Amino acid sequence: MPPSSHERRTCTWRLLWNRAESQVSAGENAGHRLAHVSVVKSLTKVGALKQGQVLARDVQLKLGPGSDSSGLRLIAFVQEPRQGRVLWAASMLVNTR
Repeated sequence: MPPSSHERRTCTWRLLWNRAESQVSAGENAGHRLAHVSVVKSLTKVGALKQGQVLARDVQLKLGPGSDSSGLRLIAFVQEPRQGRVLWAASMLVNTR
């Protein structure tokens, strides 16, 4: 059943590193360096909105000390409340300068 026009959609953003690496110390990959893509750094619920409503937010990103800020991407999603179907998405590179 599709959501009614009165139901609020969920808006979230994800902060991702385009690329990350990890050194594995145990298990079948012990001693290997693994490369990863689109690694989620944080997931934040921005708000909820009704169909046709506009949501605008300033985004302030806080990275821990020593974090590499190069290669960061911000992705915003608007999803249905129950099933989570993605209705809209946008992506942008993060400029940390």
